Amino acid sequence: MSLDFQLVKPVGQLKELERYPLYEPFAYASIVQDEKTGDIMYYLEEITLDPTEQQVYKELVRIVMLELPPPEELMKMGDVKNYLLNELKKIVGRYRRLFRNVTPSSFAKFLYYMERDLLGYGPLMP
Repeated sequence: MSLDFQLVKPVGQLKELERYPLYEPFAYASIVQDEKTGDIMYYLEEITLDPTEQQVYKELVRIVMLELPPPEELMKMGDVKNYLLNELKKIVGRYRRLFRNVTPSSFAKFLYYMERDLLGYGPLMP
């Protein structure tokens, strides 16, 4: 399956020194240098949700928060990431009328954002 994603690039007179994936194809890190000031910055490129996807994602998060156990119970379940992903698929199945127009690309983005927003990420490593 081919997923259609576009990342937003940094703007301005920036020279990219290094770029590496954090979570392909959704997030990349770039180390850039401002050509005017010489400042070096760490820049996160992340896939975005369009306005329709943002609305659907907001509703999905609301449903997930109602249906999933409290965080302290989740942590006892072992592999929280896989549990969360499996539960998301079940929830989308149960509410398929609500999510009937969700494309595979959008669903993949939702899974990325759910993991990021609900589980969080640790330090960004090259």
